[in-house]
Amino acid sequence: RRGGAVAMYAPLTQHHRTFLDAAEARPCCSAIAPAYPGLLSHFPLMPRDSRFLAVWYTIAWCVLLVTFFAAPFEMAFAKAPNPPSTTCFEAALDIFTVIDILISSITAAPHPTKPGVFERSLGASTCQYLRGGFLIDVASLLPSICLPSAMNRFEEKSFAKMRILRAARLLRVRHFFNITTEWQVSGGVSNAALSLLNRMGLILFFTHVMACLWAATGLEVAVDELAPSNWIDALKAGKGGFEELYVEPWGIYSMALYWAIMTLTGIGYGDITPQNHFEYWVASACMLLSGGLWAFTIGEVCGVVTNLLPHDVALKKEVDELNWLMADRGVNEARRREMRRYVYEARMVKRIEEQKSVVQNLSPMLQGQVLGSMMEGFCTKVSFLRSMHDTTVVALSMRLKSRLYAPGEEIAPSRSLNLVRRGIGARAGRLLTIGDVWGTDLLLTDITLRESNFVRCLSYFEVLSLPAEALFAAVENNPPEFAKLRWAQVRLALWRGIRLICYTGRMLRNNSGIGLEHLGDDDIFKFYREVLGGTFDKWEPALRRKMSKRLSTRDIVSEAPAAPTEGRGAAPGAAQPDIAQMKASMEALVRQMDALIA
Repeated sequence: RRGGAVAMYAPLTQHHRTFLDAAEARPCCSAIAPAYPGLLSHFPLMPRDSRFLAVWYTIAWCVLLVTFFAAPFEMAFAKAPNPPSTTCFEAALDIFTVIDILISSITAAPHPTKPGVFERSLGASTCQYLRGGFLIDVASLLPSICLPSAMNRFEEKSFAKMRILRAARLLRVRHFFNITTEWQVSGGVSNAALSLLNRMGLILFFTHVMACLWAATGLEVAVDELAPSNWIDALKAGKGGFEELYVEPWGIYSMALYWAIMTLTGIGYGDITPQNHFEYWVASACMLLSGGLWAFTIGEVCGVVTNLLPHDVALKKEVDELNWLMADRGVNEARRREMRRYVYEARMVKRIEEQKSVVQNLSPMLQGQVLGSMMEGFCTKVSFLRSMHDTTVVALSMRLKSRLYAPGEEIAPSRSLNLVRRGIGARAGRLLTIGDVWGTDLLLTDITLRESNFVRCLSYFEVLSLPAEALFAAVENNPPEFAKLRWAQVRLALWRGIRLICYTGRMLRNNSGIGLEHLGDDDIFKFYREVLGGTFDKWEPALRRKMSKRLSTRDIVSEAPAAPTEGRGAAPGAAQPDIAQMKASMEALVRQMDALIA
């Protein structure tokens, strides 16, 4: 019932979508539709429904991540001509970029005036992409267009200055963050955790760019005849070491990365220092930018860590306040441990109460999906809740109260429906475990018809409770649901009344020897009224005096049937009630109940 409607109308929704695609298609696509009637039904690709796009976005995210770290490295260490490995790597990136541009052109674009809605027309989505991110994606191909011709026309010095064109590959950072945002929506990643990861990634990327810039500074100055000295030559003269460390790109990059981390964190060992005017300018700019980034990151991380686990922070604060309270009041150590243990055990109870404000902001359907698991235990074991509508079940879920009881604690009987979430308890000689329900007689207003058994907690006992006031408040404006609840109330009251009358009649016979066959019609009706009204104990002495005047004890014993044999459910010497008389009494009770209900 909760998911059948969606499954039943899914084919209709698909046909409706195909019809809209064909109706809203641009004139340029009208010539394709007659030849390929099923082709346009698959386009444009919906970002949140297409499995192909989900896989492609994962591949694109990984490729873009490699690109963002490879482009600065190529800017610093690229040579003319490029080695074969670098040429193949750049060709693979270009092929990927072209394929990604084609896929983006057939992907549904967000509607310009309707937030959260995607374009259903292939032509409209393609035109919106051409007006938006197409030029930026094409501009990222500039290194492949310009650099090969520059290798043939210019010398090595001139080509080294054109390496800055490789930074055009970084223009696709917009696509990278769009994929990350979509993952956050679909995957449900915590905003605090994602913000922390973003700051860490920003620091790593900035450190990498700063290391590549510092390495390019040393290599650029090294080929300048006016300034033969640079930080690489100074470090080699001061420390020495293997020649490959100062010649190979990865060796120079490792030293530049070491300098970038020192500059970013403000440590500054002083072994790598600028040696000329150009290096001093570069180092000053790097220190200025890295100092601001580092200060901003520290402040951001402190705020993120505080909000990353708000429930744990609140729990620790509450425990500290409890410790101060117990120290001020002089509570002994055993009680302190017990109270601290209770606070830690009750953290999930408080979290459920705090999450209700979040659930209230959702639509009724989504509220039912979130809260359906909480009411599932009630709906499967309580008959009058099983037939209620989903909206009523959601309203009842919002009125649930979660409570936690300590071991050895007794739960007094109350007019509420209770479900065990965890722990073990005992009630009326029966163990209560996870999923058990008690208090189904909360519909009854008469206390004499409700059960009055205490619950003894054998461990930490977490209970979901639904008060009777909340139950009736949820259905008071819904006549069909209220009628179901009222009919369940009448049936339960009738059954509990019959059971109470039978029990009281049996006790009366066992204690005083007076059976229902000895009472007249008026006395029987008064007996029913006194039992159901809870005043039978006050009326019983008067009944005994009245019956003692009417019948002698010998007559009562002679009229009574033979005593049963001793066994389960029969006391020694007790007389069995007349089955026919009890049946007639029950029929009279049913007639009286029908009259009262009418």
